[in-house]
Amino acid sequence: MAELPPKKLDGAALAACKEMLESIVADPTQLLEIDEESRRALIIAAGRISRPTRDEQIRTAKAFRKVTRSKNANSLNWHSGKPRANSRFWRNKHRSIWKLRSVMRSRPPRI
Repeated sequence: MAELPPKKLDGAALAACKEMLESIVADPTQLLEIDEESRRALIIAAGRISRPTRDEQIRTAKAFRKVTRSKNANSLNWHSGKPRANSRFWRNKHRSIWKLRSVMRSRPPRI
């Protein structure tokens, strides 16, 4: 089966697809009204969504991470030199332990 290029889903198309699938779930005999090839393609596509292969899982996870990172781009700005606000290091930097370590490092060594 040939891979189709991905399409952006709009609200109307998504609602129509959801309505169609729920209709088929309510009355599976509707699948008998369409030709064998279309029925098979529909069932395979639904199965690939519900139980993706390992490669599809990896691809999906990478895509989700990419979208999440782009949404969080405001908290990570390396070009301006600002620290990442949600990093554990930068959250804890204001605590006294970090100040104590910096004081201890600045002392001359004991002889």
